[in-house]
Amino acid sequence: WYQRRVREAVVSTQSTGSSGINAEYGLKDAARKIIMEDVFRPLHNKGEWKVLVVDSLGKKIISTCLKMKDMLDNGITIIETLSMTRQPLTYLDAVYFVRPNKENINKIRADFGEIRGEIDNSGRLYKAAHLFFTEIVPDAMLIELAKSDMAPFIQT
Repeated sequence: WYQRRVREAVVSTQSTGSSGINAEYGLKDAARKIIMEDVFRPLHNKGEWKVLVVDSLGKKIISTCLKMKDMLDNGITIIETLSMTRQPLTYLDAVYFVRPNKENINKIRADFGEIRGEIDNSGRLYKAAHLFFTEIVPDAMLIELAKSDMAPFIQT
């Protein structure tokens, strides 16, 4: 699905010379377009802010493709790193943009107070989770998330 979207976005940016997009930057523009249209814009409700949580790869992709203004215009107010200790912001949703690996999934589950398969609401960092991954997620990992105690917090 994403490969098709990248191809469409690259073709779109290369074929629209009047848009001011330089074809030399086709892949970067394609990634920006996909992130804006498939991640940020569908989640954006005016007056509602979210936290963006990234791992090292997600951070590189976001910082290469987007400006802070792009994120602010789409309701992202804070960017945090998944591997760092973070303060609870239980009144905000979190948008995760990370690799789909066991370590990241465990950290996301811990963000919602899931410890040894049980939810401890006092340990929850965010109101809800919107999960976006930088690559294809193995089916087993999706099933594990769907069966986990944090599943009710997953909105996207």
